[in-house]
Amino acid sequence: MLDVLDGPPRRGHRSRPLQEIEVKLELSPSQVPPWQAFEETFDEICHAIEASDAIADLQSRDHPPSLLETLETEGRRLAVRLGATRRLAGAATVLLAALTPGQRVRAERYLAAICRRLGGIEPWPDLG
Repeated sequence: MLDVLDGPPRRGHRSRPLQEIEVKLELSPSQVPPWQAFEETFDEICHAIEASDAIADLQSRDHPPSLLETLETEGRRLAVRLGATRRLAGAATVLLAALTPGQRVRAERYLAAICRRLGGIEPWPDLG
């Protein structure tokens, strides 16, 4: 069973689920660069989303935001998430193309669960 985080990985720390998925995929040396690119993109995106959410939280602590401020903040958050999703999709496309059919099935299962959490769709999954 994969050990999942309670939240996104902290800067400088590899995501435990991604580490475990990497082991389960049994990557060949030629598959390591696309995996590393995906993992680095995932890490950068986690931090961009975390920073965007932290800024929004700090702004709302000084005073309750107005309706328009709330909508503007939510628009910025969505823009960050949309850009992140597009970047991750590009890295995932390259990664999936480098995998064997069996690896691709496993990667689809595990990485889709991780990405649903990253997008705030569901809690961190049990990937066991």
